[in-house]
Amino acid sequence: MRLKVLFMTVALALPLTVFAQTATPPSLPTPGILPDSPWYFLDRMGEFFQEVFTFQPAAKARLELKFADERLAEIQKLKQEKGKEAKGLDVAESRLKDNLAKVTDIVVAEKAKGKDVNDLAKELHDSVGAEDRFVRDSFKPEQDSIKAQLRGLQDDFVAAMQAGEAATADQLKSKLEALRAQKDSLDLEVESSVSGLTEASDKLKDQMELQTKAQESLADAQQKRQELGDEATAQGIVLAADILGPVDTLLSNAKDELDKGNFQAAIELSKNAEKAIEQAKEKLGKEAERGDQGMTEEQKKANEQQREGQKQLNEKAREQQKQVDEKAREQQKQETEQLQKQDEAAREAAKKAAEQLKEQGTENQQQDSNASGD
Repeated sequence: MRLKVLFMTVALALPLTVFAQTATPPSLPTPGILPDSPWYFLDRMGEFFQEVFTFQPAAKARLELKFADERLAEIQKLKQEKGKEAKGLDVAESRLKDNLAKVTDIVVAEKAKGKDVNDLAKELHDSVGAEDRFVRDSFKPEQDSIKAQLRGLQDDFVAAMQAGEAATADQLKSKLEALRAQKDSLDLEVESSVSGLTEASDKLKDQMELQTKAQESLADAQQKRQELGDEATAQGIVLAADILGPVDTLLSNAKDELDKGNFQAAIELSKNAEKAIEQAKEKLGKEAERGDQGMTEEQKKANEQQREGQKQLNEKAREQQKQVDEKAREQQKQETEQLQKQDEAAREAAKKAAEQLKEQGTENQQQDSNASGD
């Protein structure tokens, strides 16, 4: 359940009885030192070392998900052993939220840098579906029990009515209404838990979609700005600063907002830049018309051929630049893979050190428990 824990915050409110009836998922880690232990700081120290020696963003995201799994295991054990008011629950729940917040921040930040986060995003999306099933299954024993009771009471009610036992039928009717209300309340609790998971997932999905839209809007506007400049160059026209200045300012501001994560603002600025570009194109057309005045048809034709030739050269230059960029991305990918291997080795060493700290803390916790028993 490496990523399965994502967005489980709402599920933490599940009743203790439900957790007791539901087996712990087999891939959920066994909790070591619990948050109510005075030795819990060793667990935090071990995780800190792992974070320090994890350098690649994707690896950091998955590490935080691993920690989130451990938080969920701690929470479940505390609830099962000591109830919903157990000491240390607030610590584990707070750290769980922090782990998940870090994952979201990393995914969005990496996408903003133009990195491919599709695989990680898919894992997050799949994990939400898994959590949806997990939450529903955790309520199922209680729901099935109520359904069985309803069927039994319904049969008894029908029998009482057929036997003419009005008083008994009224009592059974009251019990049926109370049990149906309990069922409705439980069904609402299930949907509330699931909607909480979906809401968190949708929030990340919407943010990433908005980010993609902002990136595409800016790229489109920048492309049109480049085409405008190429067209002016081909026609031998120098556009005045008061024409291009507003366009470049809008594009620069849109890029700044995109980098800051203000995606909606970046989209609006990009749209305004496109409008300014359209206005500049109109002025460019008028300049070209004025330049053609007084020319013979042959001169106009030669001028047009020159413009077309320049346009083709510009397109060829853009295609070559595109190939250069693709090679650079491929090289960056290879370098990233190499760094990931080095990162994995460093994380493995940090993990071993963290496990040693955790084992020591568990031994100390056991010794304290034994001493208390004596």
